[in-house]
Amino acid sequence: MPPPSKEFTIKSVKYPLGKGQIAPGMSVIFVVHFHATNLQDFDDELIIVTDVGAFPVKTPLNNLYLYFQIKLKARRDHPEITLPLKLEC
Repeated sequence: MPPPSKEFTIKSVKYPLGKGQIAPGMSVIFVVHFHATNLQDFDDELIIVTDVGAFPVKTPLNNLYLYFQIKLKARRDHPEITLPLKLEC
């Protein structure tokens, strides 16, 4: 499930063998793009639906699946002003 905020988007997903399902020992690569609309810090989550997971969720098909969350955080260094001890004006 894609992140709900507009700042995080999934640009691409690479499944093994090009299919949408994986088995134990396989991996999936998600490329998540971040586009800030202002200078604040951002938090979101990517929800992965699976048949084995930590939390139950109902799907539109009324089947019960499980999911786990991947936290997405975007942080920046806050600006700092450094001035010399003596200013010459």
